[in-house]
Parts: sequence; structure tokens; C-alpha cells
Amino acid sequence: MYKKHNTRHIFVFFCVLFALTAANSLFAATATDFSIDQADASIDHETLSLLLMGKSTPVYTVTERFSPFRVVIDIANATFSGDITPDKILPKNKFVTLKVTDHRAGNTAATRLEFTLDNSHNYRVINRPNGLKITFAPIKNELAKELTRITAFQVITASKTTTIKIVANNKITDYQVDTLKKSAGKPPRMYIDINEVDISQLIRTKEIGTSVATVQAVPRGNGVRIIFDSSSETLFHYSIQSSLEGLNVIINENSQPHQQSTDNTLKSLIDSSERLANSAGVSLQNGKSPTKPNKLQSVFAGYDRERISVDFFKIDLHNVFRLLREVSGQNIIVDESVTGSLTLALKDVPWDFALDIILNLKDLEKEERFNTIVIYAKNKAFVWPNQSVGSLTIEESPEIIAHEELIIEQAAQQPKEILQAKEFLAQARKAEKKEQFEIAVELYNQALNLWPENTQIASRIATIYLVDLGMNAKALYYAQKALAINASDSRAALYAAISSANMGRVTQASEFFRQSISGTPPAQEALASFAAFSENNNNNRAALILLKKLQEEYGETLDNMIAIGRIYDKQGQYQKANKQYNAILNSGFQLRPSLKKYITERLQAQLN
Repeated sequence: MYKKHNTRHIFVFFCVLFALTAANSLFAATATDFSIDQADASIDHETLSLLLMGKSTPVYTVTERFSPFRVVIDIANATFSGDITPDKILPKNKFVTLKVTDHRAGNTAATRLEFTLDNSHNYRVINRPNGLKITFAPIKNELAKELTRITAFQVITASKTTTIKIVANNKITDYQVDTLKKSAGKPPRMYIDINEVDISQLIRTKEIGTSVATVQAVPRGNGVRIIFDSSSETLFHYSIQSSLEGLNVIINENSQPHQQSTDNTLKSLIDSSERLANSAGVSLQNGKSPTKPNKLQSVFAGYDRERISVDFFKIDLHNVFRLLREVSGQNIIVDESVTGSLTLALKDVPWDFALDIILNLKDLEKEERFNTIVIYAKNKAFVWPNQSVGSLTIEESPEIIAHEELIIEQAAQQPKEILQAKEFLAQARKAEKKEQFEIAVELYNQALNLWPENTQIASRIATIYLVDLGMNAKALYYAQKALAINASDSRAALYAAISSANMGRVTQASEFFRQSISGTPPAQEALASFAAFSENNNNNRAALILLKKLQEEYGETLDNMIAIGRIYDKQGQYQKANKQYNAILNSGFQLRPSLKKYITERLQAQLN
């Protein structure tokens, strides 16, 4: 469930701190007695597993401490049965030790398990029925990977297919698929079982309205069953593909007829156009064009590309353009100055029509040549190159890929050193894909020695040390090296800030965090990390300013809303806190039962 120093998004560690800051209050609201009747530990190939079992569901928090690195698990109202000696639970080993103490979280007693962990290992905490499983594994071990989180269902509908994206923070490869025949009151179904996943951020049901009527997620043990209901008496034809961002379910819409759902987004526009067209003697029925052209004959005059349907809520603009690239088959290049998010709900419209709507809404321009579209801000000039001197480079959003690809300009007649550096870079990327991170770092270092002015190589090394190897001092060194080459490298500044924070260097971390948010607009992960860092260091005023800036630039999220309400509570601004808590209850976000109960009780306490 947790990985030391994160895997995919660097700021996840600080997002965990968001939730844990309110742990004392949540303990009081939800804790029940938990008797630990079974404590089984085993070691297999340098991986230690500890299973703690009782007769009820434990309420607990997980936090991290530094210098040395420790994992602290507080279990509310927990006691060990008489035949268990807590300090002797773990077998003899060289990488983790355990200290058990009594602790109080507010008015609630807790048993604290404090594990001191060697740098060679990561950890993971997993809920079990009536218990917990805690695993300590070598960094390269698959068990040490971050728990997969499914966060959304996204739908892309084209003329022949509907793609339902199960969006996750990792690639999903371990799943089982089966079907169910039509039964009393239930349509034919296909379902996917995925083990060891978190769906706490997922809205559980989504209307699709094609050959698939609905998709719903049902918790199942430590995983989830995702059910796809057919719209008709027969089951749709489908295929399933893993992707870097989760799982894609592709529905063949030619295999059977299905009922089209109402297009709420364009309904009034299309109805109005149809009325005007009919009054002019133009038929739009069944999608057939009239024999004689008329300027009212179609809402989409001038747009003749493949039709799509999309339904997204506050999706990053770069993600939108990436999806349009997949659907259209065009090369779409987006200038780095294009930022922001968009709520988009369109059904059965040409993709170039959808693109123009987005460009108009976001004050953007496009230039199109051959099979390539370049998108940039209206206040920025663009000129097509007259000859192929080099290649355009695009840095994709870190929400889309696990690690950003290193982008190196490809130019003609480059020095021998740079050509040799490129060979090392290619080898390094291959080693990285095989998770041979130590080899990759060595190869990147050789490339950096040959190409010392390339800031992205130093930044890449810092990423691997921070994310994959958990070596904060090394990550800080290379992040500072990148900043020495390019002082405006906000991502390198973020790596330096997080590394410094992990080592307990608060003042240094603060300086780097300020540098990391100097971009226009500031990066989402930099704002989120800086806010969590500020709150964790009792600088609530700064945290509140950062959270509001994050909300202004990228829209509201459940974590942001909770953090703002919590800080108002800490500051004694109870009226503002209550207003924020009410907004959370009415936001439509999926709330954990314990969180909903806590918010309700906080509101009730203020009334009394």
C-alpha cells in the first residue's frame, strides 16, 4: 500500500501526509477494540512478511520518520493476546527491527509499531479481513511496488468502437475476465476481477449508453470486480489491453445494435438546427444529407472527420490532446506553455469539431500540415521549419506516464561526444525499462560526463535515485547539479526539495520548494507537495495559500477540499471549516464511511 519515497508521482508522499494529519480525530470517530490474536512472520529471499490478525477490522495510520528511516503504524485500541511477545515477533534479519510501545492519539489509546528499515528495502501495508499484512522487500522486488489505485472510468466513443479506460496509477496486468448470462432482472454481463487495488478515489458507477449500458465497481476482498452491463439481450464483443495508465476495454460497436443515449451536451444546439433545417425543407433524419446543399443542413458543416464521444471531468489539457491523437491518428504537438484542465462531455461529434471547441474555450491556435497539428497559445507565434534541422520535442504530462521520457534534441553534424552520449542514453533507457536502475544510473552518468550542459540527464539521474532507489542524498546532489546548469528547472527544484525534506532539512527544503513553484503556472505536483510539507511543519497559513492556488489552477479534488477544511479547523476558523465540510458532503466525490462520519460529527459538534 505504501512505498518508501513513492513510485509514480513524486508528490504522493506528501499527499499521504494530507490524510494523516487528521488521524487523531479519525481515530476517535471510528476506533473499536482490536485484539491481536495471531502474529505470524516469515522470511523468503530477503522479503519479510508479517501478518497481524484479530476478530475485528483494525483502525490504523501509517507514517514515516527519518534519520534513520522508520515506518510507524499506530493501531487504535489494539492489544496483543497473552501468548504473544510483541518485541519478539520478527525473526532475526539484517534489514528491519521492531519496537512496540503504547501511544495515545487524542483520547484514544493505540499500540505503536515502529519499524526501523534499511535503505535496501521498501515496505507495504495491506488490509486483510480482520487484520493487516506488512511486507518488507528489496527495492527491486515486485512486492515493493506501490499499490495500484484505480481513480476513474473514461470513455472514448468512435464510429466503430467504444473504449472504456480503467484509469490507474500503474499498468494493470494481473486480472481475470469472465462473463455472466442474462438472468432474472439482470442483463448479460462481462466482469474483470483485479486483485490488490485501491478504489477509494473511484466513483463506483458510470453510465455509458452504447453497447455497454453501465460500468460499476464492486469491492471484492483486497481488490475489485468491475462489471460491464450489456444494453441488449446479447453480450457485446470486446477486447482488453493493458496500458501504462491502467486497462483499456475496447467494445466493438458493429457487433450488435444498441440504444443511443441522449446527448445532453449538444441537445439544444442540434434540436434547434434541426428545426431550422426542417423549416427550410432540409431533411436531417437518419444522418442523410439532402440532395441540394444548404448552409443549415448540418450542425457540423465543414467538419468531416471521424465522430467520437467523450465524457471527462476536469481532465488535464495535455491528456485531452493525447486522447484526440489516439482517436485521430494525427501527430498532435502541444506547446509547453499550454496548461489547465477541462470538463468535456460530447457525444457523436467529429473529432476536429471537438478540437476546435477546446481551442476556442482555452484561447489556443492550431497550425495543420500533412498529418501534423501544432497547438499553441494565441499570443505566441509559430512558423513551420523550412528544412529538417532538428526534431520538435514534446514532454508529456507526468499524470500520463510513470516516468517522463528523457528528450534529447536530434540535430545534424553533432560533436562526437554528443553522439557517444546518445548511445549511452539509449542503453540507459533500456536498462531502466528492465528495472536495472543501478546500471541505468551508471550509463546516464557516462552520458552526462560527455554532455555536461544537458540538464535533463542530471534531472533524470535525480529522479531514479529519488523514486526508484530511495537514495535521497544522491537525488539531492544530482538535482542541484541540474539546477546549476539551468536555475529555472522547476522539476529539478522539486526533486531537491523532496530529497531535502526526506532528510529532515526543513530550511533547505523550503528554499527548493519555493523555487519549484516559480513556473507560470506552478506545476500541480509542486504546489501539492509544498502545501503538505508546510502543513506538516505547522505553517498552516502558507499551506492554505498554496492549496487555494492549487485549486485555482487545477480545479478541486477531494484531498484539497479535506486539507483546506482541516486547516481552517486548526486555525479555529470553525465557520469556514463547516462551510468547507458541507461542500465536501455535497461535492459528489466518493467518501469513505469513516471520513463521512468524521465530517458529520464535526458539523454536529459545532452546532452544539
